[in-house]
Amino acid sequence: LIDIFDSWKEKGFTKEQIKMIKSHSQRLKQNKTMPRMSIKGQELEEWNVVGVKQVLQSKRSCRFVSVKFLEVMGRSGMKDAAEELAKALGADVVQVVGHVVVLCHGISPDDPLFELLPANKKDKAQQ
Repeated sequence: LIDIFDSWKEKGFTKEQIKMIKSHSQRLKQNKTMPRMSIKGQELEEWNVVGVKQVLQSKRSCRFVSVKFLEVMGRSGMKDAAEELAKALGADVVQVVGHVVVLCHGISPDDPLFELLPANKKDKAQQ
């Protein structure tokens, strides 16, 4: 498991918001509403970036997609691949576990998604 907490914090997200994004992505995975894709190749040029982008921006995706890298090896290779793909898509890495990366697109610290946070945590988020 690669922790990407710092990169989210740099974008202005609070600890509670980051936890909520991760738990929301887990719910989407568990109820099987998050689209899943597999991509071949070890380099950005080989990956189906356009296909991933189309899925990520579709209404069906809820702004999240799970991507399995079939040919990328090693922990650092996966982290680099996840960051490279996210950058190419204008997306953010939510989680990297093994060869699977969860990406999200278009979520900001003032997203309506966070209206679901309990009031006391929302107050902390605005400080």
